Amino acid sequence: MGRFSDSTPVFVTPVFLAPTSTPDLQPISTADVPQPWAEILGKIPLSLKEQGIWFGNRNGALEAAGIPVFTSVAELQALSQSEREAYSLALADVVLSPDLVGSMRSELREWIDVFGIDPFSVSLAVSTGATSAYPLGPIYLEGSFDQADISQKLADLGYTEMEAGGENYFSTRGDYQADLRDPEARLALNKLNRVFVSEGTIVTAPATELVVGFLETWSGDEPALSFDAPLVGLLGSIGDFLSVGVLDRQTVLEPYGVDPLEYTKPDNWGTLHEWQLFAAAYNASDEGRALTLGLFYTDAGDASADADELVERMRSYTTNVAERYPQATALVDAWPDRPLDQMCTEITSTVEPTSEGSVLVVKCPLSEDSFRWHQLIDQRDLGFLLP
Repeated sequence: MGRFSDSTPVFVTPVFLAPTSTPDLQPISTADVPQPWAEILGKIPLSLKEQGIWFGNRNGALEAAGIPVFTSVAELQALSQSEREAYSLALADVVLSPDLVGSMRSELREWIDVFGIDPFSVSLAVSTGATSAYPLGPIYLEGSFDQADISQKLADLGYTEMEAGGENYFSTRGDYQADLRDPEARLALNKLNRVFVSEGTIVTAPATELVVGFLETWSGDEPALSFDAPLVGLLGSIGDFLSVGVLDRQTVLEPYGVDPLEYTKPDNWGTLHEWQLFAAAYNASDEGRALTLGLFYTDAGDASADADELVERMRSYTTNVAERYPQATALVDAWPDRPLDQMCTEITSTVEPTSEGSVLVVKCPLSEDSFRWHQLIDQRDLGFLLP
């Protein structure tokens, strides 16, 4: 007999911070937020905001690169080697829930055979976390999915149908529980403990409250991200983007379950006022690739007061990656001593007023050899945002 008996469940300790309740709120106009994100904000529960939210637009990235959009692995296999390389390059900076979609692509045939989900049918993804790859949060996917086939495969795997918010979803095992004995269950661990599926949408989650949060948001019983004026104002101020991470102050400086920044503030730095929300957004256009940072302040004058200070910090910023990861020699050797200087061909700022404050917007056109923008957050190299 192996390590696990036939009746032994395997539990995974959750590190996902449970959503908190929200007061009675009203939706905010999203007219200044670019599509498709203006619509998406109305579909994501507001209770997830404090976890950190990541958005990625696969189809938009392909269209921006002049690459035909395809929706299946069979179409990918028909591409030439050069076309595949162009495809990979176009998506390299787009965060598409790598913990789930990346797993699907690495074990492609198994995911299609077992769950009926083709990762190349995903057009857009929203996930949660203090970094771009968070293990236990809910994941929202849009694309062209075969609802009947996926539903049948889930039923064949022993999932049961449940109801919430007037919608049905599929459920298996307990909250956050994973079965490492069964090869099919082990494929998804606990990522697909709860699944909502339609022809255009899939929501996966490790626990009931997380998928129910989406269904109750859609039914109008719970507020969406579109109810949050600071977040709407922030995303409406940073221009078009193909991918963005939005983190609140706590998640940037001292996130739950992750070490604080531990960056020594240089003596020649001034002080930043207290911003509430941070966004790092990636876009690609005919003018090139660009990273845009945004800081939302409730005090309308604080963004203007901090503009010069933040730009100067970013221009001179030196990394703390070597101190944080002394054993990760490959990472330390590859990481630039002055990451923002390596990334950005220039650094400029503007200030945008919003209905409830102001946004300090910092533009950073990306150099050709820039590393991936989200690695600044993933490696916790954000010392330039300290107070």
